[in-house]
Amino acid sequence: MRHLIYCFLLIIGPGIASAQKIFEGQVVDKETEATVPGVTVKLLKEGKGTQTNNRGYYKLISADTIANDSLHFTSIGYKTLRVPVTAYQQGMFIELEASTTELKGVTITKKAPRKPVLNKFSLANIKEYRFKSAYGKYANRTWPFRARIMVAMKMKAKHKNVRISSINIGRREFDENYYPDGQLALPVPHTRFLVHIMSRDELTGLPDQKIYTKDIRLSDNSQMVIIDVSQDNWTVAGDTFFVAVEWLRIPINQVLQLDADLTVSKTTRSGEQKLGEAPTYHILYQPAITIMDTKVKYEGYKMNEPGIWQYITSPLAISATIMD
Repeated sequence: MRHLIYCFLLIIGPGIASAQKIFEGQVVDKETEATVPGVTVKLLKEGKGTQTNNRGYYKLISADTIANDSLHFTSIGYKTLRVPVTAYQQGMFIELEASTTELKGVTITKKAPRKPVLNKFSLANIKEYRFKSAYGKYANRTWPFRARIMVAMKMKAKHKNVRISSINIGRREFDENYYPDGQLALPVPHTRFLVHIMSRDELTGLPDQKIYTKDIRLSDNSQMVIIDVSQDNWTVAGDTFFVAVEWLRIPINQVLQLDADLTVSKTTRSGEQKLGEAPTYHILYQPAITIMDTKVKYEGYKMNEPGIWQYITSPLAISATIMD
């Protein structure tokens, strides 16, 4: 019954959504690539509007999009930006440029102070790059990474007694192009996971003990997730540590992959078995951490079985911003 419900949603879903268009994405500072909250987003001709949340994320639903309409992005301290609806791409990053003010010959430009970032990644590393896959579809090189339990990326600072300001994660929806044998039920934006700061085992070099843990809950499709821990006093005594993401196997994190298994549908009098397909599904879990599109080598590990870490060759979009 559960499977039939999801099939039903998949069948009727496109028909329901065909009369409307959803505009969503994130607004970031063009120079620093930090997300920008409180940006006013408006469809100029239709007149509908909203504001970005604390992760710079916006979602605007158009009941009847006007072909030559434009998305209008405005925020104090930034230049206004217009994006034609014809140029909009799902989940795109909107980059706002800081405005300049001249006072008696002095030019003032809004600039945020820079902090050191370990395992830094940029928007270019997690943007969707389309290419023709072996399955004849246009897939993404920044495809999502998933492990059964946990993944950890090694961080190394230039000094000891490291105080962490924020954890940054590149996240994506699961991409159907990487699951050609089974259709995906669309995931809901709500997800919950744990972020850990872990020590490094001096003998094995592997992630060891959990030092700090934060329970993260998201209710949108933000691709650049910045987790502020500046008020949590996360301080690591040494210069090397791991940032880990732990998946929670709970219902809100589930994404169903619809599939079919071969079964014996009929046995003839002569004993010959006729095969048929029986509907089934597999469960994937959010969040989908992005594999970076970069040639830089980072050290990371995944845990598929309790207590057993395995080295991973693909760099994941997980970084840590620290205090000087």
